[in-house]
Amino acid sequence: MKKTSSSGSPLAFEVDGAIYADLVSLESRLGLKSLSAVVAHALSQYDFSKVQAASSDNRQMSVRVTDELRKELLKHSRANKVSVAYLIRAALNAFVTNPPDGGSLTPGQPAMAKKKSATKKAAAKKAVKKVAAKKAVKKVAAKKAVKKVAAKKAVKKVAVKKIAAKKAVKKVAAKKVAAKKAVVKKVVAKKAVKKAAAKTVAKKAVKKAAVKKAKK
Repeated sequence: MKKTSSSGSPLAFEVDGAIYADLVSLESRLGLKSLSAVVAHALSQYDFSKVQAASSDNRQMSVRVTDELRKELLKHSRANKVSVAYLIRAALNAFVTNPPDGGSLTPGQPAMAKKKSATKKAAAKKAVKKVAAKKAVKKVAAKKAVKKVAAKKAVKKVAVKKIAAKKAVKKVAAKKVAAKKAVVKKVVAKKAVKKAAAKTVAKKAVKKAAVKKAKK
């Protein structure tokens, strides 16, 4: 067994010889500093509610785990009515059967902490998405409001143009009427002048005739 400088108190248990070899291989492949780190990761990732009693050929191991992990083991041991050693073996079996990719675990950092961090990040992303969705809805509503205002202004402009067009038509009609009246007045005036001239000529003719009669 390799010596380890990991913090925590020693925890002794037995594992199958094949599993022990797998753990040693994983220690190197994952870049972890000790078997204690491998065991710690395995324990922190295992779902103890899936434990089922079974027997196997065991090998003695001694590793260090944190007080938090020890309390977690004791809690699940009481809940499932199995020994702590059995829980450890179950966690290690699951870990070596489906190990993580190399470099995905930071030496000395429990995967449980990563899960919590990932959960917080996921919650933060959801919150950001909700805020973004609300902003998008507000923007759409604002755009619709602007479009409605623009449509109302356009309708008002069309109405104003129609009114202006009607006024222009009335002005043109009024000018035509005024022009006709002016023409009529001119014609009437010309006729009056002609009549006056005719009367003057007639008077002069009468006077001439009277003068001629007087001379005779």
